[in-house]
Amino acid sequence: MGVKGEDLKNVYGGVEFLRDFNANEEKWLNGKNTLGKKVAVIGGGNSAIDAARVALRLGSEVTILYRRLRQDMPAAEEEIKAAEEEGIKIDFLVAPLKVEGAKGKVTGITCQRMKLGDFDSSGRKRPVPVEGSEFTLKVDAVISAIGQVPDVSFIDAKRGVEINKWDCFAVGKVYESGTTNPRYFAGGDAVTGPDTAIGAIAAGHQAADDIDAAIRKANGEPAYEKPALEKIDIPLIIDEETVEAPQMAMPELHHETRKTNFVEVELGFKREDAIKEACRCLRCDAAV
Repeated sequence: MGVKGEDLKNVYGGVEFLRDFNANEEKWLNGKNTLGKKVAVIGGGNSAIDAARVALRLGSEVTILYRRLRQDMPAAEEEIKAAEEEGIKIDFLVAPLKVEGAKGKVTGITCQRMKLGDFDSSGRKRPVPVEGSEFTLKVDAVISAIGQVPDVSFIDAKRGVEINKWDCFAVGKVYESGTTNPRYFAGGDAVTGPDTAIGAIAAGHQAADDIDAAIRKANGEPAYEKPALEKIDIPLIIDEETVEAPQMAMPELHHETRKTNFVEVELGFKREDAIKEACRCLRCDAAV
């Protein structure tokens, strides 16, 4: 967060908190580890929502503080909706200024109201502080789920691997995954910042191709040529009587029941519903 007081006891990073709960679940569930009665979660991504929902299930009253509007939250809409159904409050256009404390422990968090200004590099309107709008929220713990960046400190600066302004590896000058040191290749979140798992997998494939190309070039060997993919045309036959079939809604545990435990929220389809879902058209290649 970069604010005074974030070194107090009961101030957690979002991923740090989730990891600790997963590793020490028994201690959290039997009350040996505790957050307290009221918790503030800072951020609007999936990690913030996950942390808030876990904190709620541990018995805390949870408020998410987010500096933009709901439509700007990077978290999945279904996750936001689920959190709200469970009773988690989301306070929009709010940014933390200071974590308040006494005797080394959190007692509250002082925040400032924001308004939206001009568009920034992310394509969203930049939050601008509203002068004189400071207020303090009494809480027992703060979970900061913002500002996650890759840890690239394991690469010594002497190795000549450039780090860009987003604290990620700079790549692409010779090979798509190649760094500024020809012996190092990178991909995934270490290059793009927080992104999807499938994106990281694709980057791994790209890096493998680039490393192969670099080794072949160093050995004076010709570049590897991937075999051309054979295109297979599958005729599309749709029965004229076929009606549009909307996606089946996944049954879920009622929010009043699930918010007090860690039982799986999604209950799964009944057999007949699973068959109906499997019979829906999956020909994404067809222009219909």
